Amino acid sequence: EDERESELVSVAEVTKKGLDVTVKSPAAYPHGRHVLEQDYVKGNSLEKLMYLGQKAEMQDFNAISEFLSAGFNEPSVFQKALASAFDAYTNCFVPVLGAMLMHDGVGHADPHAGNLILNHDDMTLWVIDWGATVDLSLQQRTGLRQLCHSVCMAEIEEPSSVASITDAEKDFVNSERPIGKEFWRFVFHPQNYEAPQGLDLDVLKKSLKQSEVVLCLETMILTSRLIKEGNRRFQDKQNKVPTPPLALLSLWDSVVGLAQPVTNLAEQQHEVRLEIS
Repeated sequence: EDERESELVSVAEVTKKGLDVTVKSPAAYPHGRHVLEQDYVKGNSLEKLMYLGQKAEMQDFNAISEFLSAGFNEPSVFQKALASAFDAYTNCFVPVLGAMLMHDGVGHADPHAGNLILNHDDMTLWVIDWGATVDLSLQQRTGLRQLCHSVCMAEIEEPSSVASITDAEKDFVNSERPIGKEFWRFVFHPQNYEAPQGLDLDVLKKSLKQSEVVLCLETMILTSRLIKEGNRRFQDKQNKVPTPPLALLSLWDSVVGLAQPVTNLAEQQHEVRLEIS
């Protein structure tokens, strides 16, 4: 297991043509079963950049020292760094995360904003802290692929895709009772869909039988929320006319049909390249 864990966290580089940011994961080394050491990476977390972004929106001039200590001496440099970090996250990391989970069955289990570090000097977005990973069975990853695609298709051909959502849900979560398409729409696209009325997420997670499915579900919700936050910050500023917002649904459905495992992924239609060091 130590060798496998080391291999997972040595995922090295993800690049996408047209972006000025490279997404990488630092090398990490296991020490026993419970300790994982990773190389130090320089930069500011996306969490800190978002915090500074809120300060900038409020025109909080008392935060000037915080901007300077983070390495930003001009507002334009900071805004570019924040936009580039979100761009790299949504257009590179999120699709690769989906492909890893849906095809290899393994992915980062805690990709929150604090685990994404931007070095704005060389424009590298580091994905850190691979100590917690999701590990899905073949049936679960197949169900997740089918669920994502069925929810996506339900956007254009409802109600004919409702039955396929139910079937895919059985393979993915193996729940005693159907959870329903409204919940999955909320998980995959919270900007367009609200949580079903009366939903108690903690109760739902406790009702699921497999801990890996719960971990994957938490990862999906966390990722969707961060994508939604990126939409809120940049869509109105960058587009003169409304455009469809980015969502986990479309980003993951774009990699559902990959023909081979992500660990062997060459350049595909989305021009994403994954290299294993």
